[in-house]
Formats: sequence, structure tokens, C-alpha cells
Amino acid sequence: MSRWSGGHVSLGCLLALSVAGAALAQPATDGHSPAFQPPAIQPADPADLLALSFVLGRAHGLRVGCNGRVDQVWRDYMQRFVDIEAPGQPELRARLIEAFNQGYRQEQGTVAAGCGPNATAIEARLAAEGRMLADRLAQRYFQ
Repeated sequence: MSRWSGGHVSLGCLLALSVAGAALAQPATDGHSPAFQPPAIQPADPADLLALSFVLGRAHGLRVGCNGRVDQVWRDYMQRFVDIEAPGQPELRARLIEAFNQGYRQEQGTVAAGCGPNATAIEARLAAEGRMLADRLAQRYFQ
């Protein structure tokens, strides 16, 4: 049985969130001009944050189920996502992590059926769902 190597769940959008969040957080460093004041960013819809966390958990469950515990790709993305979306917000952070864990647990039952074409089809559906959610979340950085 070949190892599953999917990994398409909105990677570009998660990177865009990372870049946008980091860029907006940078103060002016030239000492001559006032610090850049980024435009107000609309708060994220908690339902979208939780849904994307759940999708990332499912993707992580697939990868770990098919490739073993050494594969932490989606857990690492989740960590960055939480760092961007819930800094200094322990309650939101806990909710996002719980949604991720629920997705992970759900996928553990699916992986038992094997990591062949079934896992590839699940990954494609997760990729589409994750991309839609990440795009919707990223839009608030570019308005």
C-alpha cells in the first residue's frame, strides 16, 4: 500500500494569512515617519475559523493515518493558523484546537478503510472545502 501524500487544503491561503498578518504587525523602523497604521481588519467569523480548524484536523487525521505519526504537516499549519487568528485569546484558541481535534478523531475512523483512492477522494473534498474557507477568511485582510 502506497503512502498518501496529499496536502492541498488551502496552503496558499494559509500562507497569505501568515504574510498579511505579519506585514500588518510591523511597526515603522526608520525613526523619521510615524508608525504605519494598518486599516482596521474585520473580525473573522468564528464559524469559519472553527470550520477551517475542523477541516485541518481531518486532513491531519488522513496524513497521520496513512503516513504515521511522523507526518505533522497539517498540525504545523494549524499551529500557525491559531497563532495568527487567536493571539492573546485563550478561549478562542481552545475552541479552535477542539474543532481540530474533533476533525482528527472523525478522520481516524475513515482511514481504517485504507489509504488508497478513498483517501485521495476525501483529500480532494477537504481541499475544496478548506480553500473556500481560507479564501473567505483571507478576504478581510485585503478589503
